[in-house]
Amino acid sequence: MSARPNVDLSDIATYAKDFDYANANIHKSKIEKTNIGSRFKTMLKMISDKEFSLDPRTKLIYVGALAYTVMPLDAIPDYIPVVGLLDDAAVLKIVWDSSVGEVKRYLGFVR
Repeated sequence: MSARPNVDLSDIATYAKDFDYANANIHKSKIEKTNIGSRFKTMLKMISDKEFSLDPRTKLIYVGALAYTVMPLDAIPDYIPVVGLLDDAAVLKIVWDSSVGEVKRYLGFVR
């Protein structure tokens, strides 16, 4: 698994041109959250937002990751306490980290 990308305010400003500096700090904190639930919700909003242009390949990857997360039987079944949800969290984290640019672009779009 690759290291988490280092995101600075200039990168965020590139994706969210209409943000001021204070809003960029808020935006950055959203990207750096480790809460899997908020990542799931953001990814779900990204694929369901009709006004946001998402690359079809990225959309397919997101749909696959979200479907994997909600399926009760997967690599480690969800009914196994704690460990059953770890594989779901890992899938979401990998997809999120590999597409942080798209996430930043979306969060800038919804502002």
